Order: sequence, then structure tokens, then C-alpha cells
Amino acid sequence: MRSPQPLADDVIDRLFSALTVRYGGSFLDRWRDLEIDVVKSDWAIELAGFANNLHALRFGLDHLPEKPPTVMDFKRLCHAMPPAAQGIAYDGSVRGPTPDEREALRELSRRIKGGAMFAKPGRQWADDLLRDHDSGWRGDHVFRATPTAVSMARDARRELSTTTEEPFA
Repeated sequence: MRSPQPLADDVIDRLFSALTVRYGGSFLDRWRDLEIDVVKSDWAIELAGFANNLHALRFGLDHLPEKPPTVMDFKRLCHAMPPAAQGIAYDGSVRGPTPDEREALRELSRRIKGGAMFAKPGRQWADDLLRDHDSGWRGDHVFRATPTAVSMARDARRELSTTTEEPFA
């Protein structure tokens, strides 16, 4: 598997400018004993995965900690961008869905309207999700549910276990 290309020099320069403005000399002082071009090169390599996702860099800049970040700190900030924010372009404009995303939305709509998303009766969906989450497997692949999904499944099991009839059956 090929490694992604490092971020472009102009992107790294803009990033360093923004971080220097926000933190002043304390940002650049972290590397006072190193050549700044070597530091920038390291940042370009470490952040290479964001070359096609510059809005994640914007998200990182918008959520900076009090102290100047290392490249690994900044990378974690960028990875923390919620999926809902991924439609926001680097320039702040909102992009529309791609043709593939539109087709996925149409398919999801068809499944919801056809009832395929809610085919499991009662609390069966919650039992299945928690079983798969606890075992770490779903079918032939690794599975981990999000904390929100696990919480919803546990709530559903608790709620449905206190009722005498299954409202979704």
C-alpha cells in the first residue's frame, strides 16, 4: 500500500502561520533547536492523510487547546471531526452530496420506506447489537458499535423489559 503524498508546502505554510498567530512565539519555540523546514516536512508527512480533507484541518484549527499542539496533538484534533461536519468545505462553504452519496441516500430512503431498516421485532435489534458489540464480531467481520448505539440498545432493552407488550412487534 502506498503512503499518501505529504501535504502541499502552501498548506503547511498557512497552517504554521495560523498556529503562530494564535499562539505567538510559544508555538515556534517548541522547535527552536531544530530547522523549521525539517519540522514543517514532518508535519506535511504526518498530516498527509488530510490532503483530500482540508476541512478536517480547519476543524483542528477551530478546536485548538490552550497550549501549542505537537503534530500528533493536531492530528488527533483533525481526526475528532464529527461526520456531520464533513460536508463543510475548507473555505467554509457547504458542498452538496457527491453522486455516490446521493445514491447511498436514495438507497437508505428506499430501505426505510420498505421497512427493511426496522425488520427486527421488539427488542431483537437491541439484543443483536449488544451481542455483536460484546463479542466484537458480526458475521465474518470485526464489529464495534458506537457508544451512542450501545446506549440506545441498552435503553431499549431496559424500556421494553418493563412493558408487557412489545410495541414494535
